Amino acid sequence: MTSNSARASTNPMIGRVLLGRYRVVRELAKGGMGIVYLARSEGAVGFIKPVVVKLILQEYAGDPRFVKMFAREAQILANLRDPGIVDVIEFGEQDGSYVMVLEYVHGYNLGQWRRFLAKASRQVPTEFMLQLTVDVLQALHHAHSARHPDGESMHIVHRDVSPSNVILDVSGRARLLDFGVARMHGGEHGYHTQVSAFVGKDPYIAPEIFAGADASPQSDLYACGVVLHEVLLGHNVFRTKNRAATLQRVMNHLPDPVSAVRDDVPAALDDVLATALAKDPALRFSTALEFADALRALHARSEHEVRADFAAMLQADFDEDLARVLNVESLVERDEAWRRASLDSSGASTELEATVVGLGDRVRPSEHPTAVGLPEEETVVTPGLLGVGGGEEAVQALQQDAQQQTALERQLRRRMLAGVVLLALTLACTAFIWLFGGRPAANPLPPRIAVVQRPLPAQRPPDQGPAEADVPALPGELPSDESPPAAVEAPKSPKPARAKDPGRLRAQRKRRSGASLTRAFRRREPLVERCFTKHGVQAAGRARVEIEFTLQADGSVQRAQVLPAQLASTDLGRCVQRVAKGTRFPTQTGPVAFTIPVTARLIK
Repeated sequence: MTSNSARASTNPMIGRVLLGRYRVVRELAKGGMGIVYLARSEGAVGFIKPVVVKLILQEYAGDPRFVKMFAREAQILANLRDPGIVDVIEFGEQDGSYVMVLEYVHGYNLGQWRRFLAKASRQVPTEFMLQLTVDVLQALHHAHSARHPDGESMHIVHRDVSPSNVILDVSGRARLLDFGVARMHGGEHGYHTQVSAFVGKDPYIAPEIFAGADASPQSDLYACGVVLHEVLLGHNVFRTKNRAATLQRVMNHLPDPVSAVRDDVPAALDDVLATALAKDPALRFSTALEFADALRALHARSEHEVRADFAAMLQADFDEDLARVLNVESLVERDEAWRRASLDSSGASTELEATVVGLGDRVRPSEHPTAVGLPEEETVVTPGLLGVGGGEEAVQALQQDAQQQTALERQLRRRMLAGVVLLALTLACTAFIWLFGGRPAANPLPPRIAVVQRPLPAQRPPDQGPAEADVPALPGELPSDESPPAAVEAPKSPKPARAKDPGRLRAQRKRRSGASLTRAFRRREPLVERCFTKHGVQAAGRARVEIEFTLQADGSVQRAQVLPAQLASTDLGRCVQRVAKGTRFPTQTGPVAFTIPVTARLIK
């Protein structure tokens, strides 16, 4: 993998200022016809903001077809305003080439996250996958229903819905991007991309397109169904090692129900996917909104609650884990890149305004960032270019700049000292983990925490104190290949003389109720595991936690208390408490109180 510094040292774009205020920081990605850079918008009084700059690859810059496609992508995005679509900020021309400036989204694309989950052997709750698909469908509905100023439909079709074109931000929202091959037409606005091959990625292209039909909103919905099926199953069932076999599967293969593989997938979701993936477009959902509503109907909680928990999971995954596992740039590094120094064309880092150009110094446009975009000839840099007048005022201004440079150098030294302290703390934490958690492997994956939850035998009225019989014994640590223990049945006693024992019936009802409460909280185990994974160092020597619940009759959590008390005030305790409060339990006959013990163990 080529490092960012290596790319920067060979890429003449790094450090350039485009359209007068967008300084290119580093390369982010390169596609079939374009290249994307991280950049920063620079304004008055030190204003900076991250943006993304998209350019046509040099080898296609002279091809009118690709230039037209690039310009039309900007025109399409200029007509779309939706939270689920990456926004275009500016579109301009410089040095004979078009420059598209896009909104920066702090996150990774869905394809990267799916690969990370596969490497970490993790299964994400279905409700999160439904929510991100709803976001994409909302974006598609906005695009499909967009109209020109004269009221005529734009007939926009994305034509490339795939995991790599869905970006997830740390706020828990999915965003649709890359309308580079999108279709738009209608009246005088007619536009249809002319290419000599199928547009899009083969495993996501609807079968009718391979049969010669035009792309339509239903083909976008088919692609969205493939994406949902893929993230639920962990792989794309249509993808094969060669294109001919892939096309055959797209045309003929009917995927098996996902519920056969995942216990948390309801049968109703299988029906929704079957409709979305129908070979005949007439049998699919009529609109993206109809598809989205069918998924919303499967939510057991509100979208606000689901998105909050989804954001917490993405934040934890995106902090450092994903970057380390996939060997890509971390969001922390990316954030520091646009905030810190501007980069010159050689890739060397310099603090803003740290270099003062003296009176009469002569530089070429490629040698100093203030000269970028000037004519390709030697330019005399005067105090006027620095924003001041001549004579004595210019000397004073330069002296002030020198003082600012000294202050910046002091600030740099403080940052370096802080970095050394942070490194020392990191090494100390690493040594602590080695002592108490075992030495890591040579290329370790992020540590995983398994939460083992005992079935709940009974509940008690909330106004009574904790009953000893209601609190089950805490389990010992289990082998990594062993499942959580099932409910332990008491030894069978001889049948009573009476046909039906009321006391026994009440006990059976309590056990069934306890089992339903246990199942409800067990669905939250992935989030509890994330709490232990992120804050587990605070539980060293105490991996057992109890959660005291008090429920209303409708199943909502009135109170959730983490025990022991000294753990409740830590980040780990607060994280577990948030997960517990967000649990939705079955309806009860009245208010109840109960305790669920969990044990966390490190999976090596």
